[in-house]
Amino acid sequence: MTTPAHHHQSFTLARDIAATPDTLWRAWSDPALKRVWFANNDGPGWETLDHTLDFREGGTETGRFLHTSDDPAMAALGASTATPPPTS
Repeated sequence: MTTPAHHHQSFTLARDIAATPDTLWRAWSDPALKRVWFANNDGPGWETLDHTLDFREGGTETGRFLHTSDDPAMAALGASTATPPPTS
């Protein structure tokens, strides 16, 4: 059985995090730092197959993730828009 793909135009994440805006910006925009908390933090039953991030305007973010109950793997694709770093 094939599961239809879902397409989202945009989404918003909202969290209260005990960190400075500069620290959060680096964690979101630096590929190595984002992989630590986003793609390498596999929860029970999850495995990251691959993850890439090009945070420049027009760049893309891709990821494939597998859960022990999934067949096939879940894929995610995102596109970066002009997002300026925080100002102090």
